[in-house]
Amino acid sequence: MVMDEKRALDVMDELLSGACHIMGVLPERVPEARKDEYLKFESHMLENFDGYRLAERFSEAILKLMCYYRSTMLYGKYSESPTPYDVEFAVEDIMANRSGSLVIFLGVTDKTAEAMITFEWDCLYMALYGGDEHMHTLAEAIAHSAGLYLRAGAEDDCDIIIM
Repeated sequence: MVMDEKRALDVMDELLSGACHIMGVLPERVPEARKDEYLKFESHMLENFDGYRLAERFSEAILKLMCYYRSTMLYGKYSESPTPYDVEFAVEDIMANRSGSLVIFLGVTDKTAEAMITFEWDCLYMALYGGDEHMHTLAEAIAHSAGLYLRAGAEDDCDIIIM
């Protein structure tokens, strides 16, 4: 038995208030002085996500992490033990339609989850909330294998350093 949808929403709120790691296409945040160039880059990557295999890279990282942790998914509806197809469909659908969000809970029990990944349509990264040092080390290796980077930082920091 895994946690139900109501409990999942409570766990989401709990995890959102904790530490966050960013898994994305850039190894560190871009200085504010380069904001205009970054916004052009971001727009270009999102408009041409197929050419840069963004959906595949994000799906690959999620699916690899799911191999290690019991997982559930919130995309339209809450589902237990999502399949690789479910995850790939959600990421591709979000990027193609330029709307929506996906939440993957990792390390799920009947009452809680160790961590959660959030993915939004308008960002070149996913956010990993919670998890222990082992999960972060594993996520860093997995990010690298998918052509992504992992760094500590708050999701609301985005990819631009605002000074």
